[in-house]
Amino acid sequence: MAARLKHCHHQLAALVAAAMLVPLHAAAMTDGLRPMGEAELGKVSARGLPDESLHHAIDGAQADTSKVIGKLTASLNKGLNFLDVETTLRDVSYDPARATTFANADGSITQILPNTIGEVSFENIRVKGAAPGASFGSISIKAIDLAGTSLILSPRR
Repeated sequence: MAARLKHCHHQLAALVAAAMLVPLHAAAMTDGLRPMGEAELGKVSARGLPDESLHHAIDGAQADTSKVIGKLTASLNKGLNFLDVETTLRDVSYDPARATTFANADGSITQILPNTIGEVSFENIRVKGAAPGASFGSISIKAIDLAGTSLILSPRR
């Protein structure tokens, strides 16, 4: 059971990462951003995530994990707006009988996710507007199993 629970956490982490980083729609560009030099970067200070948020996210056994995931996602999205990345999906496999999107009676939309994604790669992660060649590196997530998983999008009420 513990191995299955751990596997579910890995699936959730991969799904959240894919949802945040795979560009489904073009994000609105923010005017006024520019690359910073070493002297300017040296003057920057930032506040990290509270320790308890990270503890709850890693442990998964505490209180309301949906609130923790929401806080982590909101924090990551703020940072991701400043990044450019080349995203690639490989070996995406759908079940033809389930590959559909449909509207629900409450106004929400259900999207059936692929059965498997062979690889999601985020290449050349860099600050928007950075000089060519400047990169934080790349991330690759492989063998994502989403069989039987759906995504429900509902309007705010």
